[in-house]
Amino acid sequence: MRLWSWLLLVIVLGWRSPAIAETVPSFNFEQAAWGATEIVLATEGDKIDGRLEVLEVWKGTSLKPGETISVPELAAFEPQDRRLVYHARGYAEKDAGPAKYVTGSRIVLFLARPVPGSEKWLPAIAGMPGHEMDASVVWIEGGELFACIQFGTIGRGADVVPLALQGKEFTGPAFKGLVKDVVDTQAALRKATVIEDPAQRAQALSHYGGSKYDLARQSAFDGLSQCGKAALPVLRAMLADEALAPWHSQAVQALGRAGGAAVAPELTKLLESETEYWKQTAPKLERQWIYYRPAIRDRYVKLLYTLHALEPLKDDGCKAAVIALRDFWQTVPQLEDDPSAREPRQICDNILKTLATSEATPKRQ
Repeated sequence: MRLWSWLLLVIVLGWRSPAIAETVPSFNFEQAAWGATEIVLATEGDKIDGRLEVLEVWKGTSLKPGETISVPELAAFEPQDRRLVYHARGYAEKDAGPAKYVTGSRIVLFLARPVPGSEKWLPAIAGMPGHEMDASVVWIEGGELFACIQFGTIGRGADVVPLALQGKEFTGPAFKGLVKDVVDTQAALRKATVIEDPAQRAQALSHYGGSKYDLARQSAFDGLSQCGKAALPVLRAMLADEALAPWHSQAVQALGRAGGAAVAPELTKLLESETEYWKQTAPKLERQWIYYRPAIRDRYVKLLYTLHALEPLKDDGCKAAVIALRDFWQTVPQLEDDPSAREPRQICDNILKTLATSEATPKRQ
């Protein structure tokens, strides 16, 4: 499942888990690389005590090779058992073969600058007190990479596991190249966001709407929203590009924010088009389709964001389209009987209630 599609789904469905409060941070490569002000390859030397020597600088300008930095949280990995590498079967048992441990001889640190007056570097990924730095470290051992990731039983903490378990086969040199790619993407995106002319800025940002990095796409669409009406031609082109279909929901959201009331007719036509899609698609869906059909789930999120974009505009011209979608949605068991797919009808009801008030704008002629 695409990460951003899943995050959108979690947001729009309002998913909550009572176990979330008990989890500890896990390493996430993109979040760590994007959020770090400094990324360095370092070594703890012969003693694991949270004092490290910088070997290479991969991001940032505050540190130099040869410097010693303080990361006291890493002293918690001094006991050998804390550095045990767990295997891929459930992550709750030790390897059946010889035990493997990370040593701290080569560590990639994803850091944020210390607060003024302190020399203690902060983690790029924050979380529960005492665990933050665990999620901002990668160990390199014999060319293999390892990181702290929580699997299995909630509350047991994060285990040191092979980083390949996150879905990518990493080696030390390849990992450095991947970090560089994220850093370069972030730097280029920052340059695009400060272009003074909004039309040129929108055009530059549009190149990141299909980025393989979730945070780059998010930043690009946020930037497009802030370009105002100058971004509308770019966003329309993105919505017409089927290669960007998984991210059309974000484009719709940006369209509504950038255009405001001026794009209400456009959003209404889009809603009508999406309703036709669902009339053709929904009756053929199996139960719990939302979890197993990525392309259709993308369209579902796009529909939600179309409705969300229309809701604050209070434009009476969308009323007929909203009623048509709501009435259809209630007739299809795969939509109405699935708690995870009821959101469109509920938003439709909210829009219609708003339109029934005196605050709604006059109907378009």
